[in-house]
Amino acid sequence: MFATPNLPFTVNTSDDVISVSIHPDAGQHPALFTRSSVDWVKDVRGGPRRMELDFSQIISVNSALVAWLFQLVQVGRLQGLKLNDANAEVVKQLKQFHLEHFISIVEEQRRRSDRLAALVRKPS
Repeated sequence: MFATPNLPFTVNTSDDVISVSIHPDAGQHPALFTRSSVDWVKDVRGGPRRMELDFSQIISVNSALVAWLFQLVQVGRLQGLKLNDANAEVVKQLKQFHLEHFISIVEEQRRRSDRLAALVRKPS
């Protein structure tokens, strides 16, 4: 785990993926407006990696979260940025800002059905 004290998310890293779990209060968290909310990406990037953001705890987005996502895209210069487990309202809001052009957005229900399909296909 990569330390992100006082920031509204938790970061875990592996060789090829940076996993970020967004806390439910992220959009209202004052630290989201600081440079440190995106500068940490430079410290963990290392080589070409992709980043996966877990939005399962986010009910809706606001302008602060949208601005933060754009900054991650800009500062991160990552191989890919994927937003996982977003509910239908979050997906709708992010598409209003055309973020799907910069971020792969995976809706919550689709991911659940993919997991179920994988379990069904799994040989016993």
